[in-house]
Amino acid sequence: MSWGAGYALLKSGVAAAFSPGSLTGVKYWLNAGSITGVADGGSVTAAKWVDGSLSVKGALASATGLIYRANGGQPAVEFDGTASVAVSPTVSIAANRRVFVVFKSLGVNGSGLNPHYIIDGAALNQGAINYSNSDIEYAGIGLDGGSVAQTVCIQQNKPSLIDAVFNGASSSLQVDGQTVQAGTSTASTYTAITIGAPGNQLAGYFTNIQVLELIVCDSTLTAPQATQIRTYLNSKYSLVTPKAIWCLGDSLTYGTNAVNPIGGYPSQLQAAYGMAASVLNYGVAGTTVAQIDANSATYNDLDPKYFTRSVYVGWGGTNDIQAGTSGATTHASLVTMFNNRRAAMPTEKLVVVTCMARGPFTGAQETERLALNTLIRANWATYANALVDVTTDARLQTPTNTTYFAGDTIHLTDAGYGVVMGMVKPVIDGFG
Repeated sequence: MSWGAGYALLKSGVAAAFSPGSLTGVKYWLNAGSITGVADGGSVTAAKWVDGSLSVKGALASATGLIYRANGGQPAVEFDGTASVAVSPTVSIAANRRVFVVFKSLGVNGSGLNPHYIIDGAALNQGAINYSNSDIEYAGIGLDGGSVAQTVCIQQNKPSLIDAVFNGASSSLQVDGQTVQAGTSTASTYTAITIGAPGNQLAGYFTNIQVLELIVCDSTLTAPQATQIRTYLNSKYSLVTPKAIWCLGDSLTYGTNAVNPIGGYPSQLQAAYGMAASVLNYGVAGTTVAQIDANSATYNDLDPKYFTRSVYVGWGGTNDIQAGTSGATTHASLVTMFNNRRAAMPTEKLVVVTCMARGPFTGAQETERLALNTLIRANWATYANALVDVTTDARLQTPTNTTYFAGDTIHLTDAGYGVVMGMVKPVIDGFG
């Protein structure tokens, strides 16, 4: 993939033309690239991590356990997830704040299901951005320590951009262009900003991340200026992801029986693409095609301007057949699901996957599964851009084959999900 002009500038040592410090709406700006005199792996003191403009707010008020990481030209300050914390000087910012954070998730230390605080105010949940993480690749991100927002893929060791607006009932939060929460933020002011932990620094809630850049703005920041900041950060850290891949389906998409409990083929697809794509797993166990369709309508679409390609992979039907639905009726539901997706995202590429063999199927149910697949093969081009026919691979034809199928003869092993991934990825690559 192309690393973009921003990365080339960083590697060559040429400064970007735009500086967030030039905007009057920027009230606090920490940039790990401004740290000097600290070797890779060395300790970062409060005096060393100064404001990115070197003039607006000065150094941190305090710092504990911070480590400098050079990261090959993308400097960051690392928080260990157990004790590392940084606190800013007093920042007098009232309501209508906007916060930009570029960070890398390093996994979870301590209690994995607790909220892990990227930033917070001096008091608990005083303008907090946090995430609950049960797996190193997927996290729900929320505002003010409240209910976790919808799941969004945060790839480990890959920079992500958070853009949070704190404005009462009009608050919102985006991660890498995807709106993951829009609702109410109750915090009205910052007296200081705590980074890497809650404001009262509760044990178990620290976060294991690297922070590359933090920009805090007040209500005087205009929409065009916010776009300037996003463009600057996206370019500098190569954050524009070439592909956004939606994987919607039932437990076979969710990844039941995989070593990673929310893994399956989407997790392996993300690993195969690395920074070249953002793969979102929206598989829900036990769902029929109509339920998958209904679920997809509730998900916020990725913002197209941050991606060069958006792809939807829809895989369902096995639960319909198991419930006694005919192949023809199940196919009609698939057509509706894909047509609804096309209406919602006209430029998105759509991929339909055939229905795989299932051990518990009766003879009559197997007949309906075969009828469903016959209809998919004959008609897919009328409602999708591509077909992935998993039934053509011999490894996925025998549910009693324990190399590729789980003991329940319904779900797959990691190797089986890998076969699916290996069939889906070339099709997505074919879209460019």
